[in-house]
Amino acid sequence: MYISTLDSCKSVPSHEIPIKYIKMVKSIISPLLSETFNWCIQHGEYPTELKIAEVIPIHKTGSQVECTNYRPISLLSPFAKIFEKIIYQRLYNYVEKNGMLTTHQYGFRCNRSTSLAIYDIHERVLAALDQKKYTCAIFLDLSKAFDTVDHRVLLWKLEHQYGIRGSPLELFRSYLSHRKQCTRIENVTSKLLNVTCGCPQGSSLAPLFFSLYINDLPTASKFTTKLFADDTCLSMSSESLTDLQANVNKELVYVDNWMRHNKLSLNTSKTTYLLFCPSKRLNTQQFSISIGSQQIQRSTETKYLGVYIDDQLKWEKHIAHVERKLAQACGIMYKLRDYFGQQFLRIIYYSFAYPYLQYAIAAWGSGYAASIKTLNIKHNKILRAITRSPYRCRATPLYHDLRLLKFKDIYKLEVAKLLHSFHTGALPSTYNSLFTPITSVHHYNTRRAENQNYFHPRVNTAFGTRSICHRGPKVWEDLPRDIKSLSRLSSFKKQLRLYLLRQYHPSTIISLSCPRLYQNSYNTACSPTS
Repeated sequence: MYISTLDSCKSVPSHEIPIKYIKMVKSIISPLLSETFNWCIQHGEYPTELKIAEVIPIHKTGSQVECTNYRPISLLSPFAKIFEKIIYQRLYNYVEKNGMLTTHQYGFRCNRSTSLAIYDIHERVLAALDQKKYTCAIFLDLSKAFDTVDHRVLLWKLEHQYGIRGSPLELFRSYLSHRKQCTRIENVTSKLLNVTCGCPQGSSLAPLFFSLYINDLPTASKFTTKLFADDTCLSMSSESLTDLQANVNKELVYVDNWMRHNKLSLNTSKTTYLLFCPSKRLNTQQFSISIGSQQIQRSTETKYLGVYIDDQLKWEKHIAHVERKLAQACGIMYKLRDYFGQQFLRIIYYSFAYPYLQYAIAAWGSGYAASIKTLNIKHNKILRAITRSPYRCRATPLYHDLRLLKFKDIYKLEVAKLLHSFHTGALPSTYNSLFTPITSVHHYNTRRAENQNYFHPRVNTAFGTRSICHRGPKVWEDLPRDIKSLSRLSSFKKQLRLYLLRQYHPSTIISLSCPRLYQNSYNTACSPTS
């Protein structure tokens, strides 16, 4: 089973057998590998030959004589990858079954994603702003986090914090010790050097090891900590700006102590913070925070997990980024439409445009009307390029013919998927209080309760109206009951998409002159021009 999961296109070290040949003889070698790996697990020994990595430096940008301008790609033996997958599955099942990983860790876990991490931060900041509180969000940049993990500290945590003892602990000790690596450039290979620290790059176990290593960071301070592997966001809110500054600086002392004890270093030149204010009237120039002896740089915007977050949550820079991607996709369409049909161009759309529209849209899709309007114009232009339609052609029939969703419906689809995951209990526990079922508010039967709807929370400011917890129940309420009752997310997504596409049919537009789905669930700030 594990051999079949290997990617035949992946490179292997120069002295290793290519993966495609291993797959050809998997029925022959599987019993031998099974016997070997079982012996290793029972005796707590990891094969020495599987501890050797071959590093290929890949140039990123800048001068080719600067080592820092290269990204090291670590190649491991295919047999090492097979054994690591077996170990990983057992270790992951163990820590998940016993609830050992913090709920604030979103990286490399089932039913978690970068989008959920972004939504979590987004909702907490908006909730604080709606209560007229100030929020400081610090985005930490760890210097070579995976490469600086101390093996002794990791093994100590595996034993004393996670209860791993006996032969499993000895297996991990053997796995981490006496590792070697060499560097290969074209046909020239360097001598082998010892690797004394860090999670092995290219290993299946590296992300899980690092998650376990950094797992106790959220308990080291009073910050609300959100993690995606080594991408860390610390946030704190307060009604007083003076109190917020004092509390943040106080808690940063504990974070600094944790970093020192765990032998991780902070890149203060790339670590930034955003200050979210409910009002622009108060002067915040005197607000200053530092960690250790280094002052942390304040920024008006930062990139976190692929989205550009600004200190006013207008999402202008991120929307501009998506617009540029749509413009590039549109240019590709114009170049290819003379050679390929609409079906192929539709595939290009899903490769070069749709991922940027879909990603984390439940957060940034609530941006201001002016920004969303220009985005819709770019989106419509792509469809006109695919169909060779004139500039003034109405876009709605084009969406219907190509079976593509409008921007506002992509937003609704993603928000509805989030509600469905909440409804079926698939979201992390950090989302437990995001939505409130009507049945928990009213103890008597109502039409909204029977339709599996959610309570519309009261908001105090415009910030609250842009939150998912405010918009989500409206989107969910307007969905047909038979779609809401679907238990499988894949079926829910498919049926909802078909339902939204039916709204573009000319007969539907005429008969539904004021469709409730379009009016209630998406306010004018996100209405596209058709």
